[in-house]
Amino acid sequence: MRTLRKLHPLIWLLLFWCSIASAHITVPNGGFESRGAGAPGSCTNWLCCATGASFPTGPNAHSGIGYLEDTVSSGQEMDNNSSVDGTNNGRYFSIAPGQTVKYGCWVYLVTSGGSTGNQFCGLAFADSSHTDIAYPNTDVAVGTVGQWVHLWGSSVAPANTAYFAFGENQKNQTVNTTVRFDDGYAYIDPTPGVQASSRGDTLSDSRPSATSNHTFAFTTNSAILGSDQLTLTFPAGFTLPGSLNCGDVDAATSSNFNFNYPACAATATAWGFSVSGTNSLVLRAPDGLDVHVATSTPLTIWIGSSATSQQQGIHWITNPSTAGIYTISVGGTFGGSGNMLVSINSGVTVQATVAESLALTVSSVKAVNCTADDGATVTAIDTSPTTVSFGIVPLNTFYIGCQDLVVSTNAGNGYSITTQESYAMKTADGRFTIPDATCDAGTCTESAAAAWATATHNGFGHTCFNQDGNHDCDSSYTNGTKFRQFANIAAGETAQAIMSSTTPATVTARIKHRLSVGASQVAGTYTTLITYTIFGTF
Repeated sequence: MRTLRKLHPLIWLLLFWCSIASAHITVPNGGFESRGAGAPGSCTNWLCCATGASFPTGPNAHSGIGYLEDTVSSGQEMDNNSSVDGTNNGRYFSIAPGQTVKYGCWVYLVTSGGSTGNQFCGLAFADSSHTDIAYPNTDVAVGTVGQWVHLWGSSVAPANTAYFAFGENQKNQTVNTTVRFDDGYAYIDPTPGVQASSRGDTLSDSRPSATSNHTFAFTTNSAILGSDQLTLTFPAGFTLPGSLNCGDVDAATSSNFNFNYPACAATATAWGFSVSGTNSLVLRAPDGLDVHVATSTPLTIWIGSSATSQQQGIHWITNPSTAGIYTISVGGTFGGSGNMLVSINSGVTVQATVAESLALTVSSVKAVNCTADDGATVTAIDTSPTTVSFGIVPLNTFYIGCQDLVVSTNAGNGYSITTQESYAMKTADGRFTIPDATCDAGTCTESAAAAWATATHNGFGHTCFNQDGNHDCDSSYTNGTKFRQFANIAAGETAQAIMSSTTPATVTARIKHRLSVGASQVAGTYTTLITYTIFGTF
């Protein structure tokens, strides 16, 4: 049948006679296209349990030309059961306890003067003797006359289950009610736990208690099918606002997903999104049987103000209040899973008397080992692991303080480090600031590096030197000879890359902070906050 062929392209030849040993079982003749003897009163692979059912053909079908139509009167129940060989023995498909069956059908309410919502597709889980032990049903209600509605469900086989059967049912009406069924399906979900690869989560701000955008990127090694759910689960400490909605989310493979904004519930043509409980985000694929994300497809999800495809995101996730390494998990009913590690880091205080004092969670460097790679005349100072104090500096004189930034990660796809300053160095009352360096030609910015060898071009800047022969410092620094500003959070500037690698790494880079103040600089103590953020891609 056409719709089932979309769901499992590799098994389309088995649509009428599925092997009950297959890992993906589809309902034989789920679209009622194969006619039995005496049609429309009979249909290949279907057993009818009462009078009132027929299997007509024509334009009223949901797809193709065949469908099931039945009418029940008050108090009557109609069960129509799928069968491989047309017998009750053929009703059953093999399954093991703990496996998940996904199933559904399309239903059209022709007439109703009684109770709507009493039409459903259902399963019967049975033991090895074919004795039924559970009857899960679809939980989506049919409430509108004259409209095809997709019903679906997902059920886990309970203990002692050896078989399951599939049927389409109507019951408990108060007056005569006519219903059409079409395109029924049921299949065992692939074994969960297939790892999503190349996983990573990039935060726009990794400080404790800060609100942050999240950019999730991973490769799906299990296909995402119609009605499948993709779940992102956050550990305790992260705060997911209840107001977060599909306008705050973008997702894309080679093209952007279409979300059903503002309702945010999945439809036949649009993705759905919801916040589940206090720690999970759920993306639901459109209804139906299509493959929406193929196996081995890179997928990116943006959450927060970085979502701009359909709406401008206006809600953010809040970081934990305690610094540390946290694990965010990807999973859901599509069968993929995996973990992503993110680092929440406290900032380090910068303090100086017409200079700067740094507190970094990095290694100290003695003044004798802190040199200028561009040939400039500098005065170097000792540092400790947590503080760099320039002291009182002469005017129009370069002072330099070095720290070694040590990175070690076993992330298969490497890492990236970004850096920001909370604001330009300023006095406690905020009245006076030391400007960020613009370098000799006035061209260096937070993203563009330039030469800076003349001390009368005042300001505060930094460079990065590949200390142990690696090449992880951003190339714009030209290995310690070009300088940049720190990106200024207060000015709305975006954090900039300072180091990165595409492979696992254990490296050291020397960050060299350079300061020069002019005659017009007001005396006082100036401070700022420098933040380093590391992202691993596993």
